[in-house]
Amino acid sequence: MKRIARVMMCATLLLVGSAAVGTAAPPPEAALDTLEQVFGITNPESVGTNPALFHFGVTSAGYVIVELYFQGEPMTVALQNDATKHIVASAVATQHRRQPGVSYRSLVYNILPSDIQSGYFWTVSVKTRFPVTGVNIRITSPKADMSILAKAAMKATGSAVPFAGAREIKSLPARPTTSPIVSQSASATAAGGGAAGSPAMVGVMGAGATAVPAAGVVAAGSPVGALSAQGAVPKTAVRNVPYVSPIFQKPLNTPGKPLRGYVDLHTHLMNHLGFGGRLVYGGTDVGVMMPGGSIWKPPCPNGWVMDSPGVCYSKCPDGYNGVGPSCFPFCPAGWTDLGLTCTPPSYGRGVGYADLPSIYTRSSKARNPYSWDPGAQRHNPEPPQGRNMSNGYDRCRYDFGDNGCEEGLPGIFYPKCETGWDGAGPICWERCRTGYGQAGLLCSRDGIDIARERCANDNPQGCEQVGLVFYPKCRTGYQTCALTCTQDCPGNTTNIGLLCQKKLLARNGPQAMLLKTCNLVNTRAGNIGDALGTCASAHGGVDLMSNTCGDELRNFVIGKFASMADHTLTHDGPAREETPTFARWPKWNDVNHQQMWIDWVKRAHDGGLRVMVALAGNSITLARVIAGNAPFDDRSAGDIQLDEMQEYAKRNFGFVEIAKSAADLRRIVGQDKLAIVPGVELDHLGGFGNNSPQPTADQVRAEIRRLYGKGARYVLPIHAANNSFGGTALYESMFLFANLFQTGSQIDAVCANEDEKIGKRVNTGSLDEVFAIIGALGVQNFPNNCGTNIGFKNARGLQPLGMVAVDEMMTLGMIIDLDHSGQNTTNDLVNYTGEKSPTNSDLLKKSGGAYPLVTGHSGPRTTAEGFPVVPIKDSSERSLSRAHYDQFALRGSIAGVGSDGAEAGNWMESARDVMKTGMPIAFGTDVNGMANLPRPPWANDPQTKPVLTSPPVNACVAANKTGTPKQCIEYLDDNGTRPAGSSATFKRAQSGDRIWDYNTDGVAHFGLLPDFLKDVERRGGTDVVSNMYDGAEKFAQSWAQAESIAARIGFGAGPAGVSATPVGAALPPPVKGISPPTGSVPTTSAPLQGAPGILAPAPLQLQGAPKILAPAPLQRQIPKW
Repeated sequence: MKRIARVMMCATLLLVGSAAVGTAAPPPEAALDTLEQVFGITNPESVGTNPALFHFGVTSAGYVIVELYFQGEPMTVALQNDATKHIVASAVATQHRRQPGVSYRSLVYNILPSDIQSGYFWTVSVKTRFPVTGVNIRITSPKADMSILAKAAMKATGSAVPFAGAREIKSLPARPTTSPIVSQSASATAAGGGAAGSPAMVGVMGAGATAVPAAGVVAAGSPVGALSAQGAVPKTAVRNVPYVSPIFQKPLNTPGKPLRGYVDLHTHLMNHLGFGGRLVYGGTDVGVMMPGGSIWKPPCPNGWVMDSPGVCYSKCPDGYNGVGPSCFPFCPAGWTDLGLTCTPPSYGRGVGYADLPSIYTRSSKARNPYSWDPGAQRHNPEPPQGRNMSNGYDRCRYDFGDNGCEEGLPGIFYPKCETGWDGAGPICWERCRTGYGQAGLLCSRDGIDIARERCANDNPQGCEQVGLVFYPKCRTGYQTCALTCTQDCPGNTTNIGLLCQKKLLARNGPQAMLLKTCNLVNTRAGNIGDALGTCASAHGGVDLMSNTCGDELRNFVIGKFASMADHTLTHDGPAREETPTFARWPKWNDVNHQQMWIDWVKRAHDGGLRVMVALAGNSITLARVIAGNAPFDDRSAGDIQLDEMQEYAKRNFGFVEIAKSAADLRRIVGQDKLAIVPGVELDHLGGFGNNSPQPTADQVRAEIRRLYGKGARYVLPIHAANNSFGGTALYESMFLFANLFQTGSQIDAVCANEDEKIGKRVNTGSLDEVFAIIGALGVQNFPNNCGTNIGFKNARGLQPLGMVAVDEMMTLGMIIDLDHSGQNTTNDLVNYTGEKSPTNSDLLKKSGGAYPLVTGHSGPRTTAEGFPVVPIKDSSERSLSRAHYDQFALRGSIAGVGSDGAEAGNWMESARDVMKTGMPIAFGTDVNGMANLPRPPWANDPQTKPVLTSPPVNACVAANKTGTPKQCIEYLDDNGTRPAGSSATFKRAQSGDRIWDYNTDGVAHFGLLPDFLKDVERRGGTDVVSNMYDGAEKFAQSWAQAESIAARIGFGAGPAGVSATPVGAALPPPVKGISPPTGSVPTTSAPLQGAPGILAPAPLQLQGAPKILAPAPLQRQIPKW
């Protein structure tokens, strides 16, 4: 920036010095500054790399016009804002073909006040691939205030150099040059002719450029040196600034700076109101219009239930079940319900302990007697003194001790019995055991005592006697019933032995149920339950008890969508609420349920979304297939969605506004709000051509202007069927069937040209059998001689009524998106809106400039040159070739990169392919539009998926410590705390009870787009993310360029007129372009140029008028610059 500022300062000082000392009078005041110069680029080393540069200053808003005329190969001319380094406009200049020698407008750009706020200095660059000489360039810009430029230059250089009236000028240090200038001179003409060159402009040529005298352009009296061709400017050094993630950065926008924020060029915010109102279930916010049949209503009044077919009763208390007029208590869990009674759980107490006496015979032992024996031998040794051994007593004591004997019989002594035995004469008898009684030789015990003791020993809870038997007592909570223990009866029952009899309660009723269990007409959602409650009535089959609004055919069709999207969500069974659990949806691969709830849009905005194109969508075919709500036609379906977008913005004005112009968008995004750009993606705009007569040109113009009046600023002229404007892309069988159903005719399928790199033919899918149901499967003829790797394309090109429609869109400065157009129609549209094409619009012949075109949700053609193969790319004519992207880039357009089911790594590579063309990129999610959102990481390589155990937030941090590169995106804890060692800056998405983690759920809803971009960063795609966050500025510039062309065509008083036109306001009269006749356009006659075998429109016949010729055949080939 400082180097460029020094160039400005040098030029300014040189000009002031010339004015002060020159002999000629100062030029009169002029409205414009003009720089005219002849130059050449001759250095072979710099050709195609270092452009010729021309610097100038602007201090007020207005048009910059760059004119080039020359002989030779095309050159690229670009206009850069030096403060922001942004290329705001670019074009390819070719030598003038119609009027040689006349100056030619190669580039026109309307500098807005917001551009001036960012900086005063601008640069025009001219680049070519081949050496060129004798190039005359003229740059015209609004008259600049020299004092403002001087102050800006001094501020940039830090030099306090006097500006006006200087006698002594201190020259700044000379700048080095990268190559010598062969010759230098300059000349200038001021606006109005004959005056000196404008002092605010100076030509500065880059390496390899030479300045030569401009023959015949030096005005009389012009002071030589008033403009100077300086030496070559070296490339500005690029500072190595560390990358700072813009995701969830707040604030994102600063007043006076270029807009920041990513863009989604293709969303369907209100698609739940299209397709008959039953294809996509779920509203966007509280207050949104819900289509008839989408809000499930209980069949009985609040507080009442239907537990008998067709009859409602008041709800029973908790724990009771209603049957007719009575409420029956539920039997406890594990009990057997017998209707009026409950059978409690029970267990047996066994056979018990019976009264059986115990008897046994006592044991006995003999013992020796000791009696008087006079002849007893003397013992040795001698017995103790006083013992008479003849005496039996003394002899017994001698053997058994003094206490060891007893007299058993008179005079007869015996040794005593051992303990536990009793002596009786010569016998020792065993005593009876404790508790036993002695009866002679027997011991016996009573049976009652035995039973009691045995039961007590075996059962610590105690025993009870029943007759002559003892039983263990029942456990706590159980009651005794003979030999069984049964659980106690609850309080709402009565114990009747083995059963518990239920106590019945009376309830109110009966009352007849509702005949329809849904809203019969469009109704605004009063709460989140109305908007996201249950999809039973919208998607489910008929259930006479709970869902009389269901439809079996619709249930079948929705099931086919689920199988096509590879998930198994079903709608069978009774209605069930989804909020607050969100257990079944949204999911990344579920296309039939709302993915743009207001909280999710707000999270996407918090993460950096600043521009969202919201398209009204519809399909008459699908609306009828699913038995949706009338009206089915595209015009009515589109209108209700456009109207609802306006209401949505009013309800959510805190962060959302509708953008009606580029200036409006700058204001909204500058406040860090979300700018919604309404648009239409309909098969038949205005309902034209849907098995109905062709409209007139005036009807087409009126319809385009009517849509503009309803707020639409973004249009896809073609969608999924041929229409009055052109041909649809041929790639899905379901669109073939839709085309046949809607138009009554087949698509004219032909072999693609080899150089078009179309390799795909037609996909078949799960919906084919659906279309068979409505009889739309008729025979579709395909060519059978296309050759290897040659696909099909639609022969139909841009129709005359399509030219009328495009003319009207350009007149209004609308954004035109070419997606879904067939190859021939796309080529025709590119040429028709181009500046150099011999078949361009008469309006552009008058106004000059090529109209910017947008691709909102497509992708690079797989087999096209420069686009390597990755899994998400496509080789059908639905995709775009490198030549198409080059054309869009030259016009300053922006490209939405489709993300249907994409994995982040593949999407990133596709985005880089588009970036190689020089185009800024945006999302093209097609959310709510029958397309999947991006899938979870590792979907294409599950072997690399890290183990994310609970809790997942900390598990991801742990996985990233061991993985290179990082294995997953990190989050704050759900309470907002950063886990130890984590670099996370935002939390996971949460709604109600549901928490979504991108690492496992992918982009389950719109609010997870920032997480997807974080995954792109994780994979090294910081260049892609940076480009995405420049999207808001690029979109605003592209739209402003379209509006500037509209202003030159004649819309209002200029771009301000466009900006000031409110929705619904009166529009200026239509600008007449091509006026084709009414009726259909036959396609026979001569082949088109550059497209062998494709037929041009035949001559047309006006009703009641002489024959006239149709417009000249269009050049189908995209020029290869």
